Amino acid sequence: MRRRAVAMIVAALVAGTVGAFAAAQPAAAGHNNQYAQQTSLRYTDSRDVHASNTPDGDIPVGAWRDANGTQHISRVYAAFDISSFASKKLYTATLFTRESQATDCADRAIQVWKTAPATNPTWVKPPAELALAGTIGTTTACPANLQLDLTSLVQQALAAGQSTLSLELRVPAHDEGKLDLGRFLSGYYGVTLSVNYDSLPAQPTKLYNAGQACVDQAPGPYLAMRPAFAGPVLSALFQDADSNDRLTASFAVWPVDHPDQRTVFNANAAVSGHWSSAQVPAGALADNTAYAWQATLNDDSETSAPSTTCYFTTDATAPGQPTVSSSNYPESTFVDGGTPAHFTFDANGAPDVAGFQYSWNDLSVNCGYTTSPDGEPQWRDPYTLPGMVRADALGGSATVDLSPPNAGPNRLYVQSVDRACNVSEEFTYEVYVNDTSPTITASGTPAVGQPLTLTLTPNPAVTQVLNYTYQVNNSATQTVAAQPDGSATITVTPQNYGQFTVQAASHSANGWVSPLARYSTSLTNAPTVTSDIYPDYFATNESGGGVGVTGHFTFDSPLSGIAGYQYWIDWNESFTVPVGPDGTATVSYTPDYDGLHELDVFAVDQNGSVVSDPGTYYFNVNSD
Repeated sequence: MRRRAVAMIVAALVAGTVGAFAAAQPAAAGHNNQYAQQTSLRYTDSRDVHASNTPDGDIPVGAWRDANGTQHISRVYAAFDISSFASKKLYTATLFTRESQATDCADRAIQVWKTAPATNPTWVKPPAELALAGTIGTTTACPANLQLDLTSLVQQALAAGQSTLSLELRVPAHDEGKLDLGRFLSGYYGVTLSVNYDSLPAQPTKLYNAGQACVDQAPGPYLAMRPAFAGPVLSALFQDADSNDRLTASFAVWPVDHPDQRTVFNANAAVSGHWSSAQVPAGALADNTAYAWQATLNDDSETSAPSTTCYFTTDATAPGQPTVSSSNYPESTFVDGGTPAHFTFDANGAPDVAGFQYSWNDLSVNCGYTTSPDGEPQWRDPYTLPGMVRADALGGSATVDLSPPNAGPNRLYVQSVDRACNVSEEFTYEVYVNDTSPTITASGTPAVGQPLTLTLTPNPAVTQVLNYTYQVNNSATQTVAAQPDGSATITVTPQNYGQFTVQAASHSANGWVSPLARYSTSLTNAPTVTSDIYPDYFATNESGGGVGVTGHFTFDSPLSGIAGYQYWIDWNESFTVPVGPDGTATVSYTPDYDGLHELDVFAVDQNGSVVSDPGTYYFNVNSD
């Protein structure tokens, strides 16, 4: 018998390396080809009746002679694990093999039997033949590629709950001893079972309408909509086990009272394991109507079972304006402040108002949802957000305590929000409040890089201050506890030249939050000027020297590493003087007329470029 090394037969079969006869079968859309895992491939020998042979080359079937001329008869046994197809829709199952040696093509007959399972079949103990699956017969030439349709056999085995399919390949009994009808099967290609199947798309789950979880009975959540525009977004989790399938996610929506009036529409894209969404088409929904909807998934061959039925009810009507009142802050009236304003918002007869939104600034609708990275809607309860308050009952009222943020006039804007998140027109309530901001006092002169102590003192109209919140420039807000007298001390360090600002508000035990107090100063890096003869006129209101009297002017800078100073007097010719070892420079000037003079000076670097703010010094020359 001709032998070939086939150490990789099983690996090749599992990997799908099965030859040209298998490659010629492309999968239809939504169909998948897979080779059933081969769990056993053996042959038996009439001359070695107790042996169960594992092929290491070509595989004999029927009668054959060995190198010594001795005649043998062999049968081939193959077993396949078909359990992975139990949950699939099976279209075809085909047995493939290839002859490597064959004599008679016209009278070929290779029977394929379904057998009882057998781990190690032998000639004297073969597995029982249970059913003849079919016979591979005549071909025009041989050796040839051989195949047999086993679709019904595999379907029956799966229906019976069987996880393994055991097969026997043999020459019919009456011809089994005829050498011209015996043949060899290719050990390289072996015996394979190709299955064409489709994993049924899973029933869609985890459904959402407009970001809210599915409710399986009417009326469901109330959703805002406009009949002439696209409706709410519907979402579902779609899953399909076949990674190469082209998926189409579909939604169907219909009035609960008219299930025949279905509108079907697709999501833009569907990816297995992700949520897909689509908006109900414009014109499909009417106002004040209960709707049902379902989702399905199609893979170009099969369609999933419909999802659970979800419900929602449309609402295109905004509620009317609320009413706003306060027991301690009358509208358009000055109030001392120091105590929070107690406001009552009322639905004003609108029966479906669920709550209110309010702000001392502009309002924006706070209803909505976000999505996770895989597309799952993340509903955001609007009434957990700042500036929102839930009514005590549908169509009822709500109360809030607020501190007007500013001294003087303050306008509170309020809107009713119905259960569908439709909002009313704004109601504006105006109050006037006396200033209750704290005072901020600095100890020392602020300088870059130097700690500065600030004392926060409560307004006399404010009592029981617990703490202060403060912010340095645009940094994060911080909190400092108040002392028993209501004051607090903070230490801040300016980091840069320019405007330096600290804002602070006091917080009282009764909930009052004062308006912001502000401490602001400009930190300049301009050079300073001093003179022995001519004092700073605007600082001292004093004059000095006289015409023809030489004065000395010394420049100093808060900056390190400068190279010199550029200066000019009365906007005449400019001069540059280098710095001395101590960073200062001194120049002389003899005025030729009396009265006010202006000296301007900048710090410069090694290149002569200006690196500071301008320093300006005014001096007044005495007249004769």
